[in-house]
Amino acid sequence: MTIWPIIIATLWVSYKGFNSQSFFQRYMFQVDAILVKREYIRLISSGFLHASWGHLFFNMLALYLFGELMANFLGPINFLLLYFASLIGADLLSLFIHKNHGSYSAIGASGAVSGVLLGYVALFPYNDIGFIFLPFISFPAWIWGLAYVLISIYGI
Repeated sequence: MTIWPIIIATLWVSYKGFNSQSFFQRYMFQVDAILVKREYIRLISSGFLHASWGHLFFNMLALYLFGELMANFLGPINFLLLYFASLIGADLLSLFIHKNHGSYSAIGASGAVSGVLLGYVALFPYNDIGFIFLPFISFPAWIWGLAYVLISIYGI
């Protein structure tokens, strides 16, 4: 039950951002707005905005698939701590990497969802994870985690 308020809030904020460019601009992660104007709310609000319905769908699908398992294992308070620490931590890392790129901007729940996914991998490294559309093909969670980290490093 813990993930549904996050999913609903993310759907609502993203929908509002899709329909209002000024709302989108006001709450997205943007280096100068955070460092110069001290709009620290963007470290959280950007995680509720998405670029498209597809971007939103895949982030919320991953949260749905792994979030409820993690919330049940960790308990609601610890799950929320993991989710928001991952969200803020990812944005702080982006801020550090792009501190000299004032116009750099970003949006999405990928940092928070990554924290949940990698938390799952850390707690259940030998559980099999399959492909959604090819469920008969699966690998241990630690292989998915390693692949995810390598792809993320390549993406940076």
